[in-house]
Amino acid sequence: DVIKFNEEELAVVAQWMNTVNLPAHILQHHPEKSILITLGVKGSAMVSSLGKFQQDAFPITSEGDFVGVGDAFLACVTHLILKKEKPQVILKKANQYAAYIASQKGGMPEIPEQIITKLNS
Repeated sequence: DVIKFNEEELAVVAQWMNTVNLPAHILQHHPEKSILITLGVKGSAMVSSLGKFQQDAFPITSEGDFVGVGDAFLACVTHLILKKEKPQVILKKANQYAAYIASQKGGMPEIPEQIITKLNS
């Protein structure tokens, strides 16, 4: 039900599908889908039958790395979709979580209780 691309993947698959607007193409044939696009330092976007939503990235608070950031973003989105959050809330919280992960070393750092609480509030 959810398809996630980064910008590079989106461009490649759009070329394979011979379309300039891959999200619109997918939704035309599968209106029940949601398309997520991670945009690196520009944040993320979600396109669905509800519309197009975009969220700027949050600053990275310390020197970490980008290992696991996309996976963390998608895991957070999945959690929030299951909680039936609104698209803009999903993007905001998932981007905040991804920024925290990017500020840490390694793909699965220890997650402080305050961050878990914030995701669930």
